[in-house]
Amino acid sequence: MFFNELQDRLLVLLRAKIQGGEFTERSLAKLTGISQPHVHNVLKGARKFSPDIADSILKKLRLTTLDLFDARELIAHLSRHSPHQDQRYCRVSVLEGILGPGQAIPKSAPDGETYTIPQSQLKSVTDPVAARLGFDPEMRGTFAGGEVVLLDQSEMGRTYLESQSLYVILSERGALVRKLRQNEQTLVMRNSSDTDTGETIELNGRNIIDVVLARVVWLNKRRRWGDELFAERGA
Repeated sequence: MFFNELQDRLLVLLRAKIQGGEFTERSLAKLTGISQPHVHNVLKGARKFSPDIADSILKKLRLTTLDLFDARELIAHLSRHSPHQDQRYCRVSVLEGILGPGQAIPKSAPDGETYTIPQSQLKSVTDPVAARLGFDPEMRGTFAGGEVVLLDQSEMGRTYLESQSLYVILSERGALVRKLRQNEQTLVMRNSSDTDTGETIELNGRNIIDVVLARVVWLNKRRRWGDELFAERGA
C-alpha cells in the first residue's frame, strides 16, 4: 500500500458519499474550505488533493487513514506478518466451477479444493479466493483456459477501476473476465487487445460492486495435465 493508493481510496470514499446523497460537491467544498471547482476537478480525476488537504478532509469527516481499509484487509495484513505464518506461501480456497462464457457462476466451497499462492501475491488482497478459467475467445491473448487466477473481493478493488487490470464481471453470459472502461453509468468490456468487445453493462443506479464481482490480481499460466485437456475441449 502506497500514498497514491490512499489518495485513490479517499476519492472512492468521497464519490460514494456524494452518490449516496450524504453530501454534494458544494457542501464538501464548504465543509473543507476548498473551492468547489477544485473539488470537482479532483473528484473527476483531473487534479489531486495535497496531503495537507487530504488530512483536513479526513479530520472534518472524523476519519483516519485506517478507515480507508477494509477490516478484513487489516486482519489479513496482520496475519501475514505473524511469526507463526509461512512467509512464502498461503493456501487459498478455490471456487467450485469455471469462470467463462456459458458457464454457471462458480460458488464458494469452504471444504473444497485449495491452491498454494505465493505470499508476495497476497499483499493488499482482501478475502482472497482462487478460480479456474474456461476458454474465452475474446481473451485468448491473455489466457487459453485452465489457468488459475487469484481474486480480490474488496469493495475498493471492485469500485476503483484500473484500465489494465482484469475483472470478473457478472453478465448475461455468465461470469466473464474482462478489462473494463467506465463511461458514466455504463461499463464497457474490453478484450486482450484493449479493444471494446461491443458488450456493455448499464448500471442504471446500481452499485458497481453488484456487477464487478472481483479484481484479478494474479494469473498462474502453469496448468495441470487435466487443465490442458480441458482447454482443448473448450476450444
